[in-house]
Amino acid sequence: MWRRRSSERALSEALRRAAELLSSWDRALVVGHRDADGVTATAIALHTLEAMGIEAGYEIVQELSSQVLASLASRSVPIWFVDIGAGWLPQLRGLRFVLTDHHPPREAEIPEHVRRDIGEFAELTSDLYGGAVIPEWYGYSGSFEISGAGVTYLLSREILGRDGYLASLAVVGALGDLQDEATGRLEGLNRRILSDAVAEGNMEVELDLRSFGRSSRPAIQYLRFVSDPVIPGVTQC
Repeated sequence: MWRRRSSERALSEALRRAAELLSSWDRALVVGHRDADGVTATAIALHTLEAMGIEAGYEIVQELSSQVLASLASRSVPIWFVDIGAGWLPQLRGLRFVLTDHHPPREAEIPEHVRRDIGEFAELTSDLYGGAVIPEWYGYSGSFEISGAGVTYLLSREILGRDGYLASLAVVGALGDLQDEATGRLEGLNRRILSDAVAEGNMEVELDLRSFGRSSRPAIQYLRFVSDPVIPGVTQC
């Protein structure tokens, strides 16, 4: 497990390094995961690069593989991986890349004694993977505290400042990734990102039922899919 006491300072330093690396590029390819989180992360990355004046294209993939990486390497263009790639870090070393991913990376590359020391850990991961921003490294859960779109927004925020529209996309990514499923609300870094969207007037937060089909199902069928709160004798999900 990567879990340790969360370190905002280490995460902030990782964001700063990645922002500096992005700023040195004149073109880029965004590679995103093919799901709601990955697509919104891709949109955030493309908007950020456009605002920076960096020419960019994108590709959405279901997963990385040796063949996909070989194809990407042949393009000779810096790559921003979003919501994908944490499990392939050793294979990315030959590429010019930035990576914003909420998935946990493989542990074999980092010795156990280093994983226990946040300072030494941050220094080593900086040397090995200076363009990678992976909150799991710094004690944040990628299951409910931050999504791929959320990590991508944090890097965008580091470069462009707070942006309610991009924050709202990150919230959509987190919800699409079901990061609110356990508690019925967004937590951790996701909650902070939601605050950005609300502060900029792009979103509102209301207390309501958690359900599926409000606008597309008859009332009785709609109530059968209410999951929070569970309605005895009615809820079927």
